[in-house]
Amino acid sequence: MNGIINNKEQTKLYSSKMKKLLSALFFITISIYGQEVKKFSYPNGQIKSEVAYDKDHVITKYSQWDQYGNLLSIEDFSKLYKEYPKKDFSKINWKSVTDGVFIYQFNKKDTNVVVNDSSFVVLNYQCYFANGQMLDNSFARGCPMQTQLNYMMKGFIIGIKQMKPGETALIKIDPKMAYGDSPSGNVPANSTLIYLVELLSVN
Repeated sequence: MNGIINNKEQTKLYSSKMKKLLSALFFITISIYGQEVKKFSYPNGQIKSEVAYDKDHVITKYSQWDQYGNLLSIEDFSKLYKEYPKKDFSKINWKSVTDGVFIYQFNKKDTNVVVNDSSFVVLNYQCYFANGQMLDNSFARGCPMQTQLNYMMKGFIIGIKQMKPGETALIKIDPKMAYGDSPSGNVPANSTLIYLVELLSVN
């Protein structure tokens, strides 16, 4: 009987130690690999998008679904543009253009060319989240964007209209002048966006 009792006690002790060990391992795993995840849903309760951040609050993954639960896209930011360090925009002396749109111009060109809503523009750009993390880069692709300006988001249009061909500027766009509370592509809802823009030509 004593042997049985001892075996049971040993089993309980072993089980308790294993639980503590597994708990410690789980805690370590979460501490190292753990991420903060934010989820956004449609009115019907279906998940709309999911954003994962690492311990430095850098977005590592962004997933998007339609209202029927079909997965639309997954962007792995841990692989995209990882060679580019985060930018620090905290010391930029922004000039307010309008409510929700700000600009910082690196150079000025003396030209009579006027950019309007219907202008066809050719430009290079880098796009960042407010925390300085890059999310898109036409310079890296070697392919400038060519588009009619009024096809772009409202804040981007307003910012570009402050520029002349040959100028380079930073344009900061608050969510209400960008995509608002709706995700778009690899941009989560309620994102402030910062564009580094080199305006090449205007027609």
